[in-house]
Amino acid sequence: MKKTLILSLVAASLVLGTSMASIAQQQGGGPRGGGRGPEMGGPRGGQRGPGGGMMLIQMSTVQKELKLTSAQLQAIQDLRPPQDGGGPRGGGREGGGPGAGGPGEPGKGPLDEILSNEQHNRLQQLVMQFNAPMSMLDPRVAEQLNLTDSQVQTIESLVQDLRPGRGPGQGGPRGGGQGQGQGQGGERPDWNTMQAKKAAAYEKAWNALSQAQQAEWGKIVGKAFTAWEEPTRPR
Repeated sequence: MKKTLILSLVAASLVLGTSMASIAQQQGGGPRGGGRGPEMGGPRGGQRGPGGGMMLIQMSTVQKELKLTSAQLQAIQDLRPPQDGGGPRGGGREGGGPGAGGPGEPGKGPLDEILSNEQHNRLQQLVMQFNAPMSMLDPRVAEQLNLTDSQVQTIESLVQDLRPGRGPGQGGPRGGGQGQGQGQGGERPDWNTMQAKKAAAYEKAWNALSQAQQAEWGKIVGKAFTAWEEPTRPR
């Protein structure tokens, strides 16, 4: 039973990575370097991938939630890559996660010297919330929630249905064949549509949890936050 669950979580984590990239590209454009999905409880990096902290912290509503000072806002602004396409000014490695910090600082990211511990922790909670229900499939989160095989399969199915070109219960190859990856007629779904779909999927995933698991999830993500802003698409 436990071995089966571990295999399910490994498969689900692969789905999480590919689905996060597809979904985030529809919500605000993917990372220029083809970065990763959200960082779940790992080293405090810059999280430049889709749905990561570096994307969320550009939202004025998130900046207000974190109570950023004018000095912090300027420092974050200075981390943006220059227009000539070079690397980030902060010296961080594109993609976030381990090794995302400057030279000689493995495991640290560009936000480490800007945010306080409290702000970092809250940003991590916001990343988890923004990426739900996908973030529930992270193996460490799933283990903390003590998800069953059936629950993992239910949430995985909800995540698959969120992928562009897929509707509830639709099949098709995970890799996304020709004509997938964008909405009907080759156009990207708009921000509000994607957020509504994600909210509906999250509600179903939430209802699949037991009361104890719902309480544990609340501890992981903290106070609910819904004031997301559409990120600027990269030119």
